[in-house]
Amino acid sequence: MSYTAIKDGIVGILKGQAFVESPEIANFDNASTSLYGNAFIIRCESGEIDADRGDVNGRFFDRQSWSIQIAWARSAHNDTVNRDEAHKARETLQAKLDNPANTSSFVREMRYQGFLLEELDNFILLTINLEIIDVITLT
Repeated sequence: MSYTAIKDGIVGILKGQAFVESPEIANFDNASTSLYGNAFIIRCESGEIDADRGDVNGRFFDRQSWSIQIAWARSAHNDTVNRDEAHKARETLQAKLDNPANTSSFVREMRYQGFLLEELDNFILLTINLEIIDVITLT
């Protein structure tokens, strides 16, 4: 598979949960508050040969790390509500992204690796980490 096929598959799952990709921003630091709670940033962070397979075939598999970030606004009036919304979104996305029935059409294997919920100055940031194992495409 290719980067584009994997990204499009993940984006499709997120769009199915009413989130939209924001290609204009690299992070939420200077983002418009209208993006909070409904926009996401997706990144392929790294990749390497799947050496954990323990056989010569491992060299044909690529182990990739991906991250998804979604932010919610912060204020004295809505921190608890938005923190709860972030956890609800995380639970839903975790179930969708970690289900082979939803991902096997575009990737060999995808695993939920964890999340981080950070309370920054202006927003609450949810980062979901995924591990993807896919066949290396030789062209």
